[in-house]
Amino acid sequence: MSKWIAMAAVLGVLAVAPAAMAAEETADGLKTTVQAIVDAAKAGKGEEVQKLTEALFLPDAGKFFTEVFGEELGKKLADEYAKLPKAELAKLFEKVAKDGRTNVTAWKIAGADDENATGLQKEAIKAMKKPVALYSVRMAEPGKTSGMTLWSFVYADGAFRIAGKMRAVR
Repeated sequence: MSKWIAMAAVLGVLAVAPAAMAAEETADGLKTTVQAIVDAAKAGKGEEVQKLTEALFLPDAGKFFTEVFGEELGKKLADEYAKLPKAELAKLFEKVAKDGRTNVTAWKIAGADDENATGLQKEAIKAMKKPVALYSVRMAEPGKTSGMTLWSFVYADGAFRIAGKMRAVR
């Protein structure tokens, strides 16, 4: 009987969190992932928002940062990442939805010279030993171009993950 309960639990998680678990590695894929979270927050589905935001975090940040940035900087970035206020991300999305910032746009940072990159994103890209694309999202009120911007995201382990600001690259 417990085998069936475990199977039901797994299927329940997959039914709630498909957007965060699997997305195309494009700006549109990230937009779809984040839009699902914003839509769940707008609908007042707090438990779903929590599950979707938990799926945004790197499963093994130490491994990811070390592979991408090398041993020394990778460790610093992993230590910084461990201090991210993970529990606050769901609250952030709920506030964004409450404030009416439900229009999501996403973009890929093509390189260190990309005009859409922040200063830290440019430095992070330059510091990478094994380059990966960085992405950003903006959540704005419909019809407006300014809003709340969240960065950086990476595509790792088959899904978009938040990598944070990566201040340790400075």
